[in-house]
Amino acid sequence: MPTFTVRRGSVRLAARTFGSRGPHLVLIHGLASSQHIWDLVVPRLERHFRVATYDQRGHGESSRPSSGYDFATVAADLGVVLRAIGAKRAVLVGHSYGANVAIEYAVRRATGIAGVMCVDGGMGSMSEVMTWKQARQMLAPPKFAGTPIEEYLAMVKSHLPRGRWSPEVEAIVRSLVHVDARGRVRPRLSRTNHMRILRAMYDQNPKDLLARIRVPVLMSCARPRRGDDDEREFYEMKKRSTVEIQRVNPNVKIEWITSIHDMPIDRPRELADRIARFATTEARA
Repeated sequence: MPTFTVRRGSVRLAARTFGSRGPHLVLIHGLASSQHIWDLVVPRLERHFRVATYDQRGHGESSRPSSGYDFATVAADLGVVLRAIGAKRAVLVGHSYGANVAIEYAVRRATGIAGVMCVDGGMGSMSEVMTWKQARQMLAPPKFAGTPIEEYLAMVKSHLPRGRWSPEVEAIVRSLVHVDARGRVRPRLSRTNHMRILRAMYDQNPKDLLARIRVPVLMSCARPRRGDDDEREFYEMKKRSTVEIQRVNPNVKIEWITSIHDMPIDRPRELADRIARFATTEARA
């Protein structure tokens, strides 16, 4: 697992590569996440693909500048990663906000992109369903800075399906925060930068981008488990969004997987299988 740093001006992006043969896959994490969200998925792909992951600016071990969170810039960051790994042709797989980044890049620079797979992301246009004030209130990050690490881990564990917690999942969760000498956490993505990204997402219209995209697209959307009423409203909104997406671009394929939003943690085996199938059949990377 070679780890390396990609430089774009003064910004450093922490990255990793896995596998030495086969088509290129670039896995892109979501908002307030890290490249480690893919740690349960990568082992199921690296035998047949050359896989790359990276921490987006502001996240994980990458630089945390106070600017550059617009989609033009984060898409250019992705382009630097693609060049660094020597990928002349690649499939982009984005989770949540990472899907928005993948779509943006594929529309701006389609050359060399074999396909885009959106993992429970890139579906809706926030500005069509809420005002910025509402989005800012509803989607602002929780304030947990200063929480003891064990309390933070217990909080995250309580939101996962029964049986999903493991040492590997704990390591993923720990990668999202910095732990100080007193054992208290703070998010690696600052609240200010989080809100900058949220504003960029609010201003982006994925539906318009998907109407213009010229590469195969697969949207793997999370469907809540029976009884998970907290996710039901979000699920209904996603269903409406997918109908609109297929109206503007009937070539976009939609599939549903029973899972929480963090599918790479909840359903890593099934997700890896679907990534491999898309990359070798639809995208033909």
